[in-house]
Amino acid sequence: MKNAKKRKLPRFLVIVLVFLCVLAAIPLLVAGLSFSGRITADSLVPDGSVARAFVPNPASTAARVMDHKGIDSLLADPVLTPIAPLVTGLRESRLLDNPLVRLALNNPLTAAVYDDGRALLCYDTGMLSVVARLSPAIISRKNITGLYRVTAGNHSRFEYRPKEGAVIFAGMHHNLLIISNNQALFESVLDGSSTALVESGNEALPALQREQDATILLDTRLLLATFAPEDPDILALIETLDIPSLAQADLSIEDEKIDIRFTVSLSSRAEGLQRILAKQSAVPSIQENFPLTTQYATTLSTGTLKELLDLARTIRGPALDEQLATAESSSKFILGMTLEQLLYSWTGSEFAAFGLEGRPNPVFAVEISDERQRRLVFDTLASSIAITQDDSVVLDGMRIPSIRVPSFLLAVLKIWDITVPTQYYLVENGFLYFSQSPENLLDTVRSVRNNTSLIRQDVWKQLAGSTDDRSAVSLFYSLDRSIPFFLRGNSALQRILKLYGRGLARAQLGANTAVLSLSLLAGEPTGIIPIPGYPVETGGKTDNKVSLIEFSGKNEKRIVITLDGTTVLAINPRNGKQYTWTANEKVQVVTDPSLKPVQPEDPALWIVTSRGRVSLATANLEPVQGFPVSTGAMLSAEPAAFGGRLYLPDQDTSMHVVSPDGSYEVRSMPYTDVLRSPPSFILDDNNPLMGVYPKGFFSELWLMNESGAPQTGWPVSVSGIAFGSPTLFTADGDLFMAFITQAGDLTVFTDRGSLKSGFPVTIPGVFYAQPVFCGTWLWVLSAGGRLYRIGMDGRYTWRDIPDLTAENAVIRTHDVTGDGTPEIFATGDANALYGFTRELEPLDNFPLPAWGTPWFGDINGDGIANCFAVGMDYRLYGWQLR
Repeated sequence: MKNAKKRKLPRFLVIVLVFLCVLAAIPLLVAGLSFSGRITADSLVPDGSVARAFVPNPASTAARVMDHKGIDSLLADPVLTPIAPLVTGLRESRLLDNPLVRLALNNPLTAAVYDDGRALLCYDTGMLSVVARLSPAIISRKNITGLYRVTAGNHSRFEYRPKEGAVIFAGMHHNLLIISNNQALFESVLDGSSTALVESGNEALPALQREQDATILLDTRLLLATFAPEDPDILALIETLDIPSLAQADLSIEDEKIDIRFTVSLSSRAEGLQRILAKQSAVPSIQENFPLTTQYATTLSTGTLKELLDLARTIRGPALDEQLATAESSSKFILGMTLEQLLYSWTGSEFAAFGLEGRPNPVFAVEISDERQRRLVFDTLASSIAITQDDSVVLDGMRIPSIRVPSFLLAVLKIWDITVPTQYYLVENGFLYFSQSPENLLDTVRSVRNNTSLIRQDVWKQLAGSTDDRSAVSLFYSLDRSIPFFLRGNSALQRILKLYGRGLARAQLGANTAVLSLSLLAGEPTGIIPIPGYPVETGGKTDNKVSLIEFSGKNEKRIVITLDGTTVLAINPRNGKQYTWTANEKVQVVTDPSLKPVQPEDPALWIVTSRGRVSLATANLEPVQGFPVSTGAMLSAEPAAFGGRLYLPDQDTSMHVVSPDGSYEVRSMPYTDVLRSPPSFILDDNNPLMGVYPKGFFSELWLMNESGAPQTGWPVSVSGIAFGSPTLFTADGDLFMAFITQAGDLTVFTDRGSLKSGFPVTIPGVFYAQPVFCGTWLWVLSAGGRLYRIGMDGRYTWRDIPDLTAENAVIRTHDVTGDGTPEIFATGDANALYGFTRELEPLDNFPLPAWGTPWFGDINGDGIANCFAVGMDYRLYGWQLR
């Protein structure tokens, strides 16, 4: 048989197979190279840092931060304000949702900060380390301002040299991207000399917490300095502790909640405290008895009353011994009982204090370990002639007795700052409850019997759901009712934590280890909340008017103010970027929505100098072609803009009108007196109308078309001198003009120049500003600080604003509550912006520290009203009005 001739694969197929094998081998080769020579960051980061963070997955952690409901409030703190534009940009771009970005940032990151300001960041590039090592060749080809490539052997690196601030050093070391603000520290990592400053065994601690968003090793001294209260007893207690140099903090971030878990080894030279530290914490049963309406609660379950008093003795020393000895002798003399019999024999190891919603007086709770002994003690107290007892109070069929606490017992209670001379009390479910309010006791007992406790509340479930219920001390709080001791300072960390209105803190002890868990609930913030990045230091003396430019084609805006009278400042509220325009003379800025800019490069605002030189500028303050234009106008009043044109009142009574194409004309006006206030404009059936008040001996009001031709029935006379421009408005489809004199004579005219029924009316006071119409009423503020609301029938009411003078009165209206009716905002001569409802009721959280003309609106389209205004400290403020 002949051997069959072997068939050869086609040449093309062989090439394809080889190509596919090469493609398959590339990832394997890259993976192999990336694992070659790998090192961990913990082997390089020197000891001695005040804080050292480990982030297992930076992409995941950053995404959680972006989605966290409390992030806007956090970024408003001055410490975090510098990163606000970065965070805002990341949130809006959703860059972290990109799969490639998440792949590049899913490896561990280690960062350290030292007490001298040095900082070090090490990022494990993982399988991308091969690509990262090639990055210098790629990045060097890019022309990035301030970024330089420095070739120096093993110390080769990139340097970012900003105009202000420290130089940033960056480079690759094996699989690690190294970034630092200190050259010596950076180079010690690259050349390996930093390993001599790393103690063995330190690497394992942070790496154990990969399930957390971040683990931070903190200098214990710094931690205590931040949170320790000024209470001398607690400070004395801390002095007895032996504390290691580092404490571990684990951070977990959710949509509405942040969990922080501090772990530190503790031992004490005080025998009483050491016994407590060694004892394993249990689940306190009292928390099951807190009523559903509890707003704050403190639970102590570290030991019995006698153990706590023994601990207090070690802190306060002879003074407390003398106090307790006096109480002991008094108890024997008056009641025939020792403190052991009176207190220690029946009290357990759980104690609590809590407050109920809408009730000012707290409720105290003591665990009963021996009910029979408690009854014996209370019967003895009731039979003593030295003790006053009353059981006449009956609420909802429940008799609530009271007792007047003897002075020697008050001295014992004073140790814990409890001053309660007369107490109502009830016993329920193994606890003695006492309070100065019998209603509080009734609500508490009802809650226990109906099993409607705090632990069934959604807020409690959210806070306690991720923590161990065992605790020696726990604090449940709502900042509108109580501030826990660890938040009473003003450090940056404490300010940030106080942005979370509700929290649960638990201290768990056992085996000489303390675990403090802190759960913070952001929820939906309410009230007045600073916008992240604000207030802004403007760098000059601001005027008191804030204007805003909106673009129809982009979700962008510009906030515009003037500085020192000669500089225009425009701020991009999204990223904080600033643009300036500086002149050699006084300038005035006029924004005009009729220009309808689509993007920042379009014409957006007018800039007018004191000599009548006019410029049309973009929102980024770049001049538009064809400008500036020298009009030669000698301004008699502020310019005004309407319908895309700029109007300049001249000292010769003429009106200079400038168009966006750079052309302008001088129009003769029919009046003979000079304007001292800008013209007012309104569109009536698509016909632009202009209202003016030429200020002279014979005062007149004019309603004209934009060319200066008077309407039928105009001008009209007004009696007395006045300030400001007439108010043009429409009500029920009809056009009106309102005007008030300095003496308070308020007139409202129809479009035909006739007086509206109910007017004129004399408003008591002196007035330097014209009324504002809110859609239903006219509003005007007197120089004496009285805010008037005037109906279209001439009837009025008012409210006095205490301590306000208003020769520079400003009123603005805007619906900030979303109910379809505008609120009223007023400023005067002081640094205070007041807010009122249309019923003249003050708005919560007002006044704000601002003055002049604020801007109200929705800055970013999130449906939340915003306010921007300047303060007398020359800073630009921004608030969310929730």
